[in-house]
Amino acid sequence: MKKVILYILIFICFCGLIELSVNYSLGQQIENQSPYCLSFSSIGANLLESRIDSWAKIKTTSSAKQLDQHLITILEKLQLPINNYKFKHTSDNTINSLEYECQKSTATFQFILQSDKNQKETYILISIIAKPNSNSINLPNYEKKLKQVLDFNCYYLYSGYIDYNLEPASRLEFLKLILKQMDAKQVDLYEENNTTSITGFSENLAGNVKPIDTGLHKVNLQAAMRCNRIENRTYVYIGSPVILGEY
Repeated sequence: MKKVILYILIFICFCGLIELSVNYSLGQQIENQSPYCLSFSSIGANLLESRIDSWAKIKTTSSAKQLDQHLITILEKLQLPINNYKFKHTSDNTINSLEYECQKSTATFQFILQSDKNQKETYILISIIAKPNSNSINLPNYEKKLKQVLDFNCYYLYSGYIDYNLEPASRLEFLKLILKQMDAKQVDLYEENNTTSITGFSENLAGNVKPIDTGLHKVNLQAAMRCNRIENRTYVYIGSPVILGEY
């Protein structure tokens, strides 16, 4: 009997150590990457990629050389490789464009700079796409660096999947769990065919994410699920302040 009790105590201690280890790992993941990753863990989803899409505007036109200089300034700030031979320039009567792409670790960095003669403005668009094993890629840190250069607007998107189809009621419950994990209050719901989307507002994100005012509510978090019956898979998306593009 004493041995049984001893084994139980050892098992409890062992479970406690495992829990501490898991909590520490999740904490490190949140600190080094993003708090949104924990939401994927909470619903058993596999993370496919994390990305941040950013854009800024300069209220003046730019020549080809000036576009180069804008890009080099950003690359230096982000500590990314600079290869002038890969700078791709195009132009027409009104638009001068510059495109560039580079890699760091397993993350991809895409840059598009455009100068519009009619609008007399220059636009800069940047996408940083990181795979799940990009441990050294800290998206919030890149956002901070970008905002030291210009007043960038930044939108986050985390994409993943669950290896089975979820019916509408189950999708909604999962999405509500994500909002709960992010301490967000639901403000809107959209359902159509194989897609369910929910938007919310989180006070915890308010200090870091500029909310969008819809006229009725403020929103700084959106989560969506799309069921693909052919692949027998349900895709999960978490965006902040909202999801950009189609899903």
